[in-house]
Amino acid sequence: MEADGEELRDPAARAKVKATIFFSYTSNMISSGNREVIRFLCQHKMVDLIVTTGGGIEEDFLKCAAPHYMGDFALKGATLRKQGLNRIGNLIVPNKNYCLFEDWFAPLLNTMHDEQERDVRPWCWGVCMFAVAVLRRCTHECLLPCARVPCGHHRR
Repeated sequence: MEADGEELRDPAARAKVKATIFFSYTSNMISSGNREVIRFLCQHKMVDLIVTTGGGIEEDFLKCAAPHYMGDFALKGATLRKQGLNRIGNLIVPNKNYCLFEDWFAPLLNTMHDEQERDVRPWCWGVCMFAVAVLRRCTHECLLPCARVPCGHHRR
């Protein structure tokens, strides 16, 4: 706001500015602790369009499903793995978190496949399912209020 002209410091004037805000990030941004910042931007309608990787979406669902824990960059991955833990930078993610995601996602993916085989759905094009339609269906099926993805989805 410091670089803005005096006239743009008024929230009413800022609301009249017509700009589309594109926001892009990779999955490591979610894992490394910036998830809450991204969620805040979405919840407060400060972002119009998100471009991310599939991993960015998966990490968002994972963090909502079960807690991750603060660890240390120096922890040995092999030692953690023997304990059923994974290290993402300085975060520790129990294997069960990935299992929770897979237990939720695999049946949904099977259902979508069956629907596609049975009759053509809006997300189908021949035998190819559009990624955005898969994401839309995931956000529709997701009951996790903390997920960033549904927050963005409901803005449509």
